[in-house]
Amino acid sequence: VDAEMVLRRCMESLCVRVTLADLQTLRRELSRDSPPLDAAVELGVARVLQEVLGDKDESLKLEAAWCLTNLAGGDSSHSIAVLPCVPLLIVHLNSANQELAEQCAWALANI
Repeated sequence: VDAEMVLRRCMESLCVRVTLADLQTLRRELSRDSPPLDAAVELGVARVLQEVLGDKDESLKLEAAWCLTNLAGGDSSHSIAVLPCVPLLIVHLNSANQELAEQCAWALANI
């Protein structure tokens, strides 16, 4: 299955209702050897992930931060796409959820 197609389907689903399964699929796609980072930026993935970072559900926030870590690990255009998420990533550095705080630190480091 084409990575960009999987990404597109996942984004369509996330725009309707955010689910842990969709975020995990997105994370896996952004973790591939040749991730579809350009397509992710074009589809507005960072904007959706920014909204998820503001959610109450810790597991959703962790997956969103992990996706942002992978997205920011690309080139400068990918890091620029993640910049609007920086304030929420910084807030979550103080999270009681150590795994979330660590993932946010990784995302910031990749930027």
